[in-house]
Amino acid sequence: MHRVRLSHTLAAVVGLTSVWAIAQPRTELLLLKLNFAQLNCDSRKVSIQAIARASPDGHLHWVAPVPTWFMPRAAECEISPWVKVWHEPEQRGYDYENLGMYFVRTAGNLVFATSGGMFALHASDGKLQFEWVTNKTSEDSYSFDAGHFEVHRGGTILCTGKADGARVFTSCKNYIVFFDGHLAAVLDASSGKVISETAWRKNFRDSSSTIPNQLARIPLGNLQLVLRGMVFVR
Repeated sequence: MHRVRLSHTLAAVVGLTSVWAIAQPRTELLLLKLNFAQLNCDSRKVSIQAIARASPDGHLHWVAPVPTWFMPRAAECEISPWVKVWHEPEQRGYDYENLGMYFVRTAGNLVFATSGGMFALHASDGKLQFEWVTNKTSEDSYSFDAGHFEVHRGGTILCTGKADGARVFTSCKNYIVFFDGHLAAVLDASSGKVISETAWRKNFRDSSSTIPNQLARIPLGNLQLVLRGMVFVR
């Protein structure tokens, strides 16, 4: 098994590989630094050692450990540093390229997710606010190439956004909405309390769906996640 060691300690300068994400709210720049501990080139699983928040001038505000279960999956066996610009109040989770790792900023928290679950750090001090690990899986899964999502409550659309691959991770009003193709969930954005979880079932796919157009409706308590997309015919 071939493993590439990327870093060993947060203080190490030599051998440290990191990724910076920049968020630009109204009053300040938010810089998040990911310290990668290890990349397994066989499984493409990435072990992230810590997340740090710093100012644009390099002043370090805090360093927070990452839950051990949180291991994004890299598309390639190489990870290159890059910069991502995130403009508030954009609510859709941004995916770190080739990692399948997403983050959104809610009121006071920075929330990170992969297909395995999510965790939240307080924006001001990096303290862990909550974590949620998926505990319900479905052998069936749902996906399309490109599309968008809508979160409905009754006859009202609470929020909408892109859902490429039929994957959703978004801050929506007081909720965090998640769908990884197997499991959909709604969590309270402040406490992380799970409001509803629903494993994917084939009957959620609308019977009117025909290639290339796709439509699915997933019940989530008093909410409904609607996925509309297209499958590109090759």
